[in-house]
Amino acid sequence: MEPMKFIVCVPPDAEELVRYLFREFPYVETVADDPLAVACDALVVPHNSFGFFDSGFRLRVADTLGFGLQDELRRRIAEAHDGELLVGEAEILPTGRPAPPCIIAAPIARAGTAHLSATVNIYLAARGVMLAVKKNPALNLRTIAFPLQALLEGGVTAYAAARQVRYGIRAVYRDKPRRVDNLSKAIRREKDLRKLQKDAE
Repeated sequence: MEPMKFIVCVPPDAEELVRYLFREFPYVETVADDPLAVACDALVVPHNSFGFFDSGFRLRVADTLGFGLQDELRRRIAEAHDGELLVGEAEILPTGRPAPPCIIAAPIARAGTAHLSATVNIYLAARGVMLAVKKNPALNLRTIAFPLQALLEGGVTAYAAARQVRYGIRAVYRDKPRRVDNLSKAIRREKDLRKLQKDAE
């Protein structure tokens, strides 16, 4: 797989921790910066399954890049996904602007995020982002920005969110096809991904 760069935008108080979590990933850069100010080919926008830019970071994206993105996303969801973009799927949309030229809408919950900490939805969203990029090589998206601070909803800590993003990237960004041969191991891994704090690594 051709080299890519991932920029994980974090709250300042979590920068050191997240950098440690990605220490073995030379293609990941950790920055304490506004995701909308980061130079990238595509900005990940954590979303709901229905495509509403209703609050938080996604509302900031609409205010900055235009609510036409919401209209286009909702059109695609209606036509290609029978009205719901499920967690684990993603849509890449051109912004019509030089920075960023694309966003990647990736649901982290169907509607609300009240109980997000009991899920591995962030991992599934990150994996969905990676698969969408992999399936659209003609877009030539080489630099992807993940707004970690926008994922900290529903009681999820920066530690848990970063670990799930890390696992989502690693699950797809590999040279060999992935094959899961042990369900018990997969279940243990899912339980481990729900850890909220740095108690083991």
